[in-house]
Amino acid sequence: MRATSCRHGLFVVLLVTPLLSQTELPAPFGFKDDRLGMNLTEFKGKHVNPGSWENEAQPMVGGTDPRVPPRGTGWKWKPDLACREVRATVTQCEYATKIAEISSLNVSSTFVQEKLAIIRVSVNSGVSLIHQALIDKLGRPLPVPVSGHSDPNLSALRWDNGVSAVEFEESCCGSRDWTKDVPEVVRGTYCGNDDGTDGTSVVWYVHKSLSNLALTELTAAVERVKAGAFAEQFNFDDALGMSFEEFKLKRHSPPCNETAKTVYVCDYFVTILGIKAFATAIFADNRLAVIHLYYLQQYSHWATVSGVSVPVDVKQKLITRFGQPEVVRGYGDTTLTADDRRALHWDDGVAITEYQENNCGSGNTYERITKLLQKRYCEKTESGDGTVSIWHIDKALSEVVIARWGEAEENTRKKARSDM
Repeated sequence: MRATSCRHGLFVVLLVTPLLSQTELPAPFGFKDDRLGMNLTEFKGKHVNPGSWENEAQPMVGGTDPRVPPRGTGWKWKPDLACREVRATVTQCEYATKIAEISSLNVSSTFVQEKLAIIRVSVNSGVSLIHQALIDKLGRPLPVPVSGHSDPNLSALRWDNGVSAVEFEESCCGSRDWTKDVPEVVRGTYCGNDDGTDGTSVVWYVHKSLSNLALTELTAAVERVKAGAFAEQFNFDDALGMSFEEFKLKRHSPPCNETAKTVYVCDYFVTILGIKAFATAIFADNRLAVIHLYYLQQYSHWATVSGVSVPVDVKQKLITRFGQPEVVRGYGDTTLTADDRRALHWDDGVAITEYQENNCGSGNTYERITKLLQKRYCEKTESGDGTVSIWHIDKALSEVVIARWGEAEENTRKKARSDM
């Protein structure tokens, strides 16, 4: 701030400088040359070695100097460091290293927005040496008593400078999922969820604010995936009536068999609503007549979307897509009232869709299609097979399939009689 005053004809200039009192934050902890908060590009530059020279045209050749490639062209240096984008702005890098006589150290480094937030060092041998080295380097630790595990003798050592924390667990106690373990390290707790121990040791280096940012961004990314999965409407990837040639091109020529005149059956996999299902497509006169999707019940309500497990209510998705269904109970048996003995049935006059929570049916495929057309689900003598089924059939084309299969079966019987 600058002030002026005038006295007796003299101008006096007063310079007033405010005294700033600011305590510098301590530097974050680090493992070897990797300090929490460092940039991902700088980190990769420090981990060029070890590695090896690779060439697409020639076998891999071991090497120790990335500056001196083997003779010839096309050689590229590939560090042993492996990095992958987890999701959003979070990246994980893994490598192996050694300290003194200890060579069995596996390191996982987690970055958020290209800043090093978390380092996890797994120790399989030389635990006492690591223990003492941490004390020699970081000073006297704070013991962290167990808080929830059934073994009260378990404990961890902790160093905390306000910005970051280091925690040494002689007996690793955690979920092996850093998104669950790191919050415990930040809070200064150990084994708080009664997690199991596996006999190995681990050293955590955690930047408090960056680790919180990483967790926040991951949570937001997962919620976006879930929201997208909830918003997705059930639809069949392959439209009834599409041509056989179009289907083969779209599905990259799946295995198909001609089972009757102009009737082809193709088996393939398809993902709908994030659930990977087995699929059978049946064609008549070169057009798609029937789609049958089926998958195991334990996989029917959880989908993996972008690596995230999300709950999926397939029945509700079908109701949203096709409207309120007709509930079909076991044919001819009024005592069948359990949910696994019911089917949801839609019929718009052109096509039929039926959802069977427990696939219930017997006989060959064309007999099962006949039952679908006649709304005969789970007859008295039939039982479920533990799979979820979704049928989508074109009524007119499926009648052609049934007729052609019937003709083929009759021709087979006639040939058998004549051969006798």
